[in-house]
Amino acid sequence: PRGHPGTLFLDPLNIRIVAEGEDDAEVADGEVLAGDRPGDALTLSETALESLAGNMNVVLEATDSITIDALEDRVLGFAAATGSVTFRAGGAFQIGDFLTVETQGGHLAIDAAVLTAAPQSFGSLALRTNGGSISVQARTGAVDGAIYLLTDSSSANGRGGDISVSAAGDLSMKGRDINVDARGTLGGGEVSLSSGTGVVDIGDVDTSSTAGQGGGL
Repeated sequence: PRGHPGTLFLDPLNIRIVAEGEDDAEVADGEVLAGDRPGDALTLSETALESLAGNMNVVLEATDSITIDALEDRVLGFAAATGSVTFRAGGAFQIGDFLTVETQGGHLAIDAAVLTAAPQSFGSLALRTNGGSISVQARTGAVDGAIYLLTDSSSANGRGGDISVSAAGDLSMKGRDINVDARGTLGGGEVSLSSGTGVVDIGDVDTSSTAGQGGGL
């Protein structure tokens, strides 16, 4: 079956995102079959992903793992404004260094068995959406490490995006004074944090607003 127009869907065994990829043609097509290259490992470049249109719904799904290697500028910046970016991994979602994954207002989601970032001295993961929403789910394990979720919007009519984090195991995000930032000029985003073990250990959460109502937690 074909994906919906404006949707990029990849479904290999593993996906690795690097500075220079060998399988960028899978991205350049603009449309990828839902069952394209099952069982293979795809290597995609930062440049190919950052070149995708801002209205495209990007779905990067791997049966096993999704890994983002160290990038020179430490930013994987999607153009997504009205579109969205979703990472789905049957196994782990993991990073190789300090990394920011960013959209320009589009929704950003990570759905994996576990999501782990190294202690801040070795690496960190920041998800930034400039007002878009963020959802993170660890289906069988923990969300753990130096992880920062940033949906704040500083535009005059902006509202902080909603943030939802769910872990079957512990939920532990540390490394900064503020680990969850959903501030907005006209309203703060709503924040939901849940752990299957009851352990939620994070830095501060900021859902404030300068001209509107702050978001709930």
